[in-house]
Amino acid sequence: MITKKMIWDGQGPVYFGKYDPINGTPEMGYLTNLLPIGCGTSSFVTSPKIEYDTLKETCSGQRLDLSRRIKGKSLDVKLTMLQFDAQAFARAFFSELLIVDPGSQTGEKLPANLSAGEYFFLKNTKASAVVLTDSNGTPVTLVAGTHYKLIDADQGIYQVLDFSTLTTPINVAYSNDTHVNVAAMTSTKVSTGVLFTGKNQDGDKGRVIIPQADLNLDGDFGWISDTATPLTMSGPAVYSQELDVPGSLFGPYMQVKWMPAA
Repeated sequence: MITKKMIWDGQGPVYFGKYDPINGTPEMGYLTNLLPIGCGTSSFVTSPKIEYDTLKETCSGQRLDLSRRIKGKSLDVKLTMLQFDAQAFARAFFSELLIVDPGSQTGEKLPANLSAGEYFFLKNTKASAVVLTDSNGTPVTLVAGTHYKLIDADQGIYQVLDFSTLTTPINVAYSNDTHVNVAAMTSTKVSTGVLFTGKNQDGDKGRVIIPQADLNLDGDFGWISDTATPLTMSGPAVYSQELDVPGSLFGPYMQVKWMPAA
């Protein structure tokens, strides 16, 4: 088995997880909350690097290399996704994912002095049963098509038609469905565990576990595009002290298991 030669043209799912030495197990690299990121991962690359300090000799007068001393070891990780979930997107934008539960919203107010033709949007998306009333002592209920126009209920976007006879501010009550909120750039550090389970065309398999990597958005993310916009994340793997114990099958940054086909 160990002498079998392989040509690696691997494909397979990539999972993101959380490094948790309290609730995880060492066999799984202390990874928890493992979820696949999608089936459109176009590349997954690891780049090991060793830095050296070179000591020069002083006997010959030529300053020849006498010894190379290891200065540091690192592992860079990079993956490009053409299909991804909200969790991966949040990590790329330095954020934790917040799932907004279904609920009823009251007391939301629109900006004052909205003019005809202007647009407004609600705090929560996926809105339904929207009721707008003005601030008159006897509140007037606004009528769609007369006072305002619905543009996109999922986005919660509306257009003002005529607020001239109404007392502002306008009050809004509605129900919202589940949606995801990403408060971008709010986390100083989001560590990501990475698991890859791959297979080549000959049936050979490989499993890669990187318990911790500081993955961030690499380059731009195109919001308007004629083709699938890639989400590229890259960053260094981080030393996992809890796995650096006698008998551990993990290296300082990564574990690889090969399973050659019979």
